[in-house]
Amino acid sequence: MAVTDENFNTTDYAATGVSGYIAVYLDITPPSPVTEAMATAGTSSIMLSWKNPSDSDLGSIKIVRTADGMDDVTVVMDEAPVAGATGSFEDTGISTGVEYTYVFTAADVNGNESQAVTAGPVSIGPPAPTTYLKVRKATAVPGGSAMTKVQLYSADSDIAGIGFKMKFDPAKLQITDMMAGKDSAGLTPVGEIDIVAANTAGEFVLSAIDLSGSNPILAGGIREVLVVTFMVLETVTAPDSIPVTLENASLSDPAGADVALSSVMGGYVKVIAQVVSDLDGDGETNSKDLWYYLYSSDEVPFEALAAMLADMLAQPLPSTLLAAVQDVVSTAVTADGAALIKLNTDYEIIAARFTFSYDQSYGRPDVQLSQALTGKVFIKPMLVGGKLVVDIISLTGLVPSQLGSGMFSVSFPDKDQSKAGLTLEKVETADRNGTVRIEAAKVNGGSALPRAYALSQNSPNPFNPSTTISYEIPESDGGAKVSLTVYNIRGQKVITLVDELKEAGQYSINWDGRDLSGNRVSSGVYFYRMQAGNFTATRKMVILK
Repeated sequence: MAVTDENFNTTDYAATGVSGYIAVYLDITPPSPVTEAMATAGTSSIMLSWKNPSDSDLGSIKIVRTADGMDDVTVVMDEAPVAGATGSFEDTGISTGVEYTYVFTAADVNGNESQAVTAGPVSIGPPAPTTYLKVRKATAVPGGSAMTKVQLYSADSDIAGIGFKMKFDPAKLQITDMMAGKDSAGLTPVGEIDIVAANTAGEFVLSAIDLSGSNPILAGGIREVLVVTFMVLETVTAPDSIPVTLENASLSDPAGADVALSSVMGGYVKVIAQVVSDLDGDGETNSKDLWYYLYSSDEVPFEALAAMLADMLAQPLPSTLLAAVQDVVSTAVTADGAALIKLNTDYEIIAARFTFSYDQSYGRPDVQLSQALTGKVFIKPMLVGGKLVVDIISLTGLVPSQLGSGMFSVSFPDKDQSKAGLTLEKVETADRNGTVRIEAAKVNGGSALPRAYALSQNSPNPFNPSTTISYEIPESDGGAKVSLTVYNIRGQKVITLVDELKEAGQYSINWDGRDLSGNRVSSGVYFYRMQAGNFTATRKMVILK
């Protein structure tokens, strides 16, 4: 559907010597998806069949073949499809025993892509017994973070024991965080992994077993074993591809018998020169990048999202664009007993990203936009690395008065959210210039107030250039004078981050690694101490450069 740009200025764009003006139309609506998509295995080939959407502006049909451990291959690219017609294709470029999946995508004449439709997996001949470990690739800029995941696929056997060595280049990458994958929570590590030692050696060994005897990693699917977050050192020159490899891998089943590995595949961290606002890679920043973001199942780096929105808002956009994107997101009223999320800023924002941790045994969290923001923003909740990530985006801007009364709520099925351990770990915001900031925020709700003082370990740790420190003030005190101070290893005060009265709640504060004079401190060990009433706590953190 084409819509007229209501903000179009006919005077500015009138052609010299030509009567009238040039009308501008922006097509932001993707076509309908392909239907009746099928992949049928033959003796030596796979036959594909589908039905094109009936959209009048249908421009192309693309089919991509995917298989684990292999590059994606475009097997069909029909740039003159007939709307509503059926299509077929025989794929002969395949191997026996390999499972293939086919992804069908339609696009209109302006390049807007439909939702993807998948057929498969399907294979010819008997499927080869497959058990593998692999590292998923990640992308980051110099000085940025890259989240890599170790994945396991076991065709037939549940896995109750796993071990491997991960290696990386410590001159280019440093581990900032490490956590069990969502599918390996039942396994207990044998010994603690020392992140500082791993960053020095450029390697670590993981060994974990199912001590309960009843909670292995289940067979029959791709399972997430480990999530490792790296920081790409600022000295790395882009473009670069930094290998992350696995060695000495071993698996065992619940009976203790060895499980043979068919393959062990390393990954890499791709370092790009800069954050680009062109999310879909077509060389332009426009509404298609917004659609790409909305339909993408992966987490888009917040810096890239902020840059894209800032570039879009610098262009004349039709007033109907916000209404169009509202169709692909859900809004609702705040649920009873939920945590109500507020944000206190003194500037207008166009985007905010909230990252929460929680006890995954309580099920998938339900995220609902507040009534006050319904129709003004769109919201995209995601589960990333076992954490809840919620993006809020405005194409008109949100002023501080719209943020402090509650933006959205988080609740859990039939449970009080405080029992699920919902913790707001990080908040990132972006203004109209695309400038990204990390903000202090807290989780509010009728039952969300802490019951005791607490000072959390900073995250990430080790870090460079900044880290976030979270702390809690209990409901019983109603509020307290809080002091949060950073000291060097000699006990000398570096900077005071908090020195004020705080009401009961959960808080986070960012430290950018600078002292009272605004100078960046040197690498090494530092301590931060919180004092509130009779409560005192001290924790250690490490800066790496």
